[in-house]
Amino acid sequence: MDVPANGRCRLSFGLFEADLSTRELHKRGVPLHLQEQPFQILTMLLERPGEVVAREELRKKLWPADTFVAFDEGLNTAIKKLRYALGDSPDNPTFIETIPRHGYRFIAPIRTPDRDSNNGQNKGRERATWAMAAVLFVLAFGFVFSYLHRTRGPERTMHFSIKLPSPTRDLALSSDGRTLAFIAPLPQNGGSALWIYELGAVGVRLLEKTEGASYPFWSPDNKSIGFFADGKLKKIDAASGPVQIICDAPIGRGGTWNRNGVIIFARDSGVSLSRVSAAGGPVTLLSGFEQKIATTMSSRWPVFLPDGNHFIYTSVDFGADLQGEASAVYLAALDSKEHRRLVSSNSNAAYVPPGYLLFFRNRSLMAQRFDAERLQVIGDGFALANDVEYLSSVARALFSGSENGSLIYQTGSDTTFSQLAWFDRNGKQLSTLGTPARYANPRLAPGGRRVAVDIDEPESVNTDIWIFEPHRAMPSRFTFDPGQDEAPMWSHDGRTILWLSDRRGKNSFYSKASYGSGTEAELVASARVDLSFASAPSDWSPDQRFLLYTDLHEGTVLHLWVLPIDGGGKPYRLLRGSTAEVEGQFSPDGRWVAYSSNDSGRWEVYVVPFPFPDGGDKYQVSTDGGQQPRWRRDGKELFFLSPDRKMMVVSVNESTKLEFGPPKVLFQTRAHEPITAEEFFTYDVSADGQQFLVNVNAEQNNPAPVDIILNWASWLKK
Repeated sequence: MDVPANGRCRLSFGLFEADLSTRELHKRGVPLHLQEQPFQILTMLLERPGEVVAREELRKKLWPADTFVAFDEGLNTAIKKLRYALGDSPDNPTFIETIPRHGYRFIAPIRTPDRDSNNGQNKGRERATWAMAAVLFVLAFGFVFSYLHRTRGPERTMHFSIKLPSPTRDLALSSDGRTLAFIAPLPQNGGSALWIYELGAVGVRLLEKTEGASYPFWSPDNKSIGFFADGKLKKIDAASGPVQIICDAPIGRGGTWNRNGVIIFARDSGVSLSRVSAAGGPVTLLSGFEQKIATTMSSRWPVFLPDGNHFIYTSVDFGADLQGEASAVYLAALDSKEHRRLVSSNSNAAYVPPGYLLFFRNRSLMAQRFDAERLQVIGDGFALANDVEYLSSVARALFSGSENGSLIYQTGSDTTFSQLAWFDRNGKQLSTLGTPARYANPRLAPGGRRVAVDIDEPESVNTDIWIFEPHRAMPSRFTFDPGQDEAPMWSHDGRTILWLSDRRGKNSFYSKASYGSGTEAELVASARVDLSFASAPSDWSPDQRFLLYTDLHEGTVLHLWVLPIDGGGKPYRLLRGSTAEVEGQFSPDGRWVAYSSNDSGRWEVYVVPFPFPDGGDKYQVSTDGGQQPRWRRDGKELFFLSPDRKMMVVSVNESTKLEFGPPKVLFQTRAHEPITAEEFFTYDVSADGQQFLVNVNAEQNNPAPVDIILNWASWLKK
């Protein structure tokens, strides 16, 4: 690889970018200190990706003949420094693989970003339209799959990469390997939806009415797709639609469909698994999967085995180290209470013929022999691929396999990244905050100059609270516990931050001084409250006497609860009823609460007095759907997002009685689709209502490719 004539050569891999001409290494835009010799090694490896660079070649480059040095010790030290800077492991490498007694090889995908203004023509090519990218993608797949159908499968493994038209959030390959269903952002509106590629045909197709879809799975005949959206388990005909609702699933975490029309699914992020007919009807808990409220354990990602009775699923302990041994893939059955541990894994798994389990462990996609008749694993697992996209906040890796021996996986770690951006009331983007990352729940401090947000860090597979300070480009870390720390919230005086954490084996709310000094305090310990696995803080009252939060203690849907902070009072429901209420926000004077509810059959924004008396008035603010209400600091306006991600506003008048004006559109936000159940807000608004901080889909002109391996099992015959 030659350095361009303009003297610049920037190469990107994972979260890193190396400028070979200036000898600079950045991670998410932050410069890293890397000494001369480790950077020289990195340069040599990047210039020859996939090739073995011999130790002797490195010696000649780094230590000329007239240099006297203990070569082996010097090289080993330089390699260790390079791996440390990249967060790489010699045992499970993502970037640099050791070839014993020979040398080293760079194994991660490399991208060549072009940021110079005089390269506009190249940028234009990178920004090809969805339609053209889809045509190229399908033509490439069509050739390969036509070859497969004509020859009844290749005798050799075929491994290649394809760039999808947009970064994927999840994917599912049909069992015959002919159709790919995937979740991707909507180009104009923000959010995401379900798309399919009919491999071998020309065109990419959006499945209508699937906005907000997540975690798709195929029917056994490959004609229908199950998915989760709007707190429901749904299905759609892959060819023509329409969408049909099967049952409630407030926090869906995966499903599987057998030939008898039975669907097993995780309706929430707890330990229960349920079954329902694909045609709809009653939902029943599976035997041995009874619900537990106060737990950090979660049963998710079920997959039927060939007999249609047994299935595998992943049990994840979010209160433990996700890279440890606490999480694993288990075997279970429809007609038995038995659960048997199969392999350690911190993610979803799959069974594929001719008899393998695919699973994710220590940042690698693994395979292990599995006897589907005896229901036993055989031998040891082995790595199939590194650098597979992994979402630690939901414990899911982006890969899928088919019955005809095809394997597909999304590489990289930035396809699910978002960007914090400032907008005015007309939708003009004013600036960005930080660099693209997995942001969630941005919250402005009362003064409007500081921002708290939780960030899911791919390298550490952990989520923490971070703070953006004025005049600083990058955030500083606020929480340091190995547990998942999420959903930050400022006190109304700006002195304290409260957040949700699953440390110590259970969910709880913690608080600490906003400038990081002092100790952390567990807020609910004195009240002896056991929060559920689906709890999250919503807002603090202006007088800081009450905490508004969501929880799943009653029924199977989320409700708003009020926790008196002073006096040790017990929490109580804000409202009575069986429908969901989320995203509660106190008015600036503390007399009202705005919230979202699906009481009408779809999400709408409502306002009620606080405290809410029996028979009190309830005001519907939105008229055509809405969520995520936010008050202006003086209480004269209320903002919310429409179903298609438009920023809406209503005027508020309380001269004689509470009155709301008609909803008006301000601008199209392009807000991203939340990934976790604890991500309730994708924007915040300045005190005067003139500027909006929105968590938008990150623009990716050169998204990481999707890797395809055809007849992957033939590798094992070599």
